[in-house]
Amino acid sequence: MALLSSSSHRTSLASSCPQFYAATSHADSIGFRHRSRLPTRPRPPISFLRASSPTHSLLGAIPRSHGRPRGRSPRFFVSACSKADAAGSSTLTTKLSEFRDSCWRFLRPHTIRGTALGSIALVAKALMENPNLINWWLTFKAFYGLAALICGNGYIVGINQIYDIGIDKVNKPYLPIAAGDLSVQSAWILVLLFAAAGLLIVAWNFGPFITSLYCLGLFLGTIYSVPPFRLKRFPVVAFLIIATVRGFLLNFGVYYATRAALGLSFKWRHMQR
Repeated sequence: MALLSSSSHRTSLASSCPQFYAATSHADSIGFRHRSRLPTRPRPPISFLRASSPTHSLLGAIPRSHGRPRGRSPRFFVSACSKADAAGSSTLTTKLSEFRDSCWRFLRPHTIRGTALGSIALVAKALMENPNLINWWLTFKAFYGLAALICGNGYIVGINQIYDIGIDKVNKPYLPIAAGDLSVQSAWILVLLFAAAGLLIVAWNFGPFITSLYCLGLFLGTIYSVPPFRLKRFPVVAFLIIATVRGFLLNFGVYYATRAALGLSFKWRHMQR
């Protein structure tokens, strides 16, 4: 409304005063010329628009060389892959080392040393009594026998650890099952493998009599630890089982097997004064 009233007022003054009309016309023409001289923002060229577009800024900003963006060389990726493979192999090596250590502790090394020393002493005694019958090919058979004894020992001490987890956590927390380094399932697998391997070795190399003695030792070791028998609860019975397995069966069985391998029959000998 203000604009309309101003325009009508100027029209009335122009009609009544020709000088005012000329002055206003001159002023309008000057204002138009000034407005036409105002700097306008130039339109950017098409190439600039393309360069400033988001797509071009992402793709065109990457210098191209032979159709491949420049960056880290392929050697970097090869070295990164090799480092990842090395880390994976080191992790696998660490796990295997830890499992081997757990299996060794599971076998109770001090019992292995006792078994090995006792059997070596008995074999040496039998050979010293008959030096003319020594055959070095029997060395392999002796190693088979030692491996069978270690397997039987592993079965007996292993099954004892499986059923003594609660006690071992208090008295022997360093044992692998009690310490959580070896699962019960893995322990059962090891125990069964020890028993099967020992029986196969003995049955294949030492005949039915030694095999029956070996089975007797495994049976006594089983009822010593496994419920509902668990004869280790009774001190006298536990002592008799240990003495039978570690004493009589080990000594008599090894000595008998050694003489049988030399082609000799077993004879009880009385000590001469």
